[in-house]
Amino acid sequence: MKKLKKKYFYLIFSILFVILFLGIVGVSYSYLTTTAKGKQYVMYTGNLEVEYKKKTDTINIQNAYPMTNEQGLNTTPYEFTVTNTGNVTAKYQIRLELDESIQNQVPLNNIKMSFEKDNQGYSDSFLLSNLDTLFY
Repeated sequence: MKKLKKKYFYLIFSILFVILFLGIVGVSYSYLTTTAKGKQYVMYTGNLEVEYKKKTDTINIQNAYPMTNEQGLNTTPYEFTVTNTGNVTAKYQIRLELDESIQNQVPLNNIKMSFEKDNQGYSDSFLLSNLDTLFY
């Protein structure tokens, strides 16, 4: 009698396990293969072409002396141009890297810079130590 109950228990347990397994597989399959009807998705394509031109490779200032912002803006600037000639709007970053191998550098909190965008005049000057700020 106990053997018969054990057989029925294993049979019922096996049937429930198969039903549960098929249910999980069926729900997963239906979830992964559903399609959204009535929604419209738009994808834009185009060309991204960014051109970078510079006059010199490095910014090299020798024999510099303390000066006012106005005097600094009248010195020869380091010039470069970034132009997006493609038809896709893009955001980009310009980084200034310091050569740590040069000794006796002036600390960044003593050097200011300014930039000009689209020939609209120079920005207010700011310390190089504040380069983590976004300017545009």
